[in-house]
Amino acid sequence: MGFNNLINAIEISTAQIETKNQAEDKKIEDIVKEELPSIIGIESYFSNGKINASGIIFREDGYIIANYHSIDGAEKIYIYFQNGEKKEAVLVGKDSQKDLAVLKVDKSNLPIVTFGNSDEVQIGQMAIAIGNPLGEQLSGTVTVGVISALNRRLKIDGYFMDLIQTDAAINKGNSGGALLDKEGKVIGINTFHIPSDKAVGIGFAIPSNIILETIDKIMKIK
Repeated sequence: MGFNNLINAIEISTAQIETKNQAEDKKIEDIVKEELPSIIGIESYFSNGKINASGIIFREDGYIIANYHSIDGAEKIYIYFQNGEKKEAVLVGKDSQKDLAVLKVDKSNLPIVTFGNSDEVQIGQMAIAIGNPLGEQLSGTVTVGVISALNRRLKIDGYFMDLIQTDAAINKGNSGGALLDKEGKVIGINTFHIPSDKAVGIGFAIPSNIILETIDKIMKIK
């Protein structure tokens, strides 16, 4: 093969690789359209008020993952879906040390999330946060950023947790919402942010592999 032919072959091969990579990377708007229905809002009612949070549907028969701190001690828990429907939920089980809980609503054929492998997450990759900051009025809010750091060991409510750090905006009410990768897979559940009067763009998520391991244990003993 001559030099010019070799160069042409390399250029064609490179173009094919780039086209394949572009096809594999979904557009943000497509990811949101596909995944938004599987991300819900939570209203927890207490004797002294109400807390708004988020959650993700992981089973079609009405099982939902939430942050435990958002429903701990609630007298009533309601789930509201992206179509506006609202249903009462019950607590199935929890792991307070991992800040995770499983809720159940009487509903079937629900859209569910797909989990990614958080061990494969890399610093600098795109991150999409979806949740309900400040409650139902702002439900389905989408913010985009990057993975800022991995394995951030923080003490939250008395327990140490290894978390994913992101600069995708996370606000009060986002707890329990999804942190997605460029394929639309859940790589974490948003759980905590540093208030804006102290820092900007520092939020944290529980890694998906920890979520899966914890939820599996909860479901086995429910």
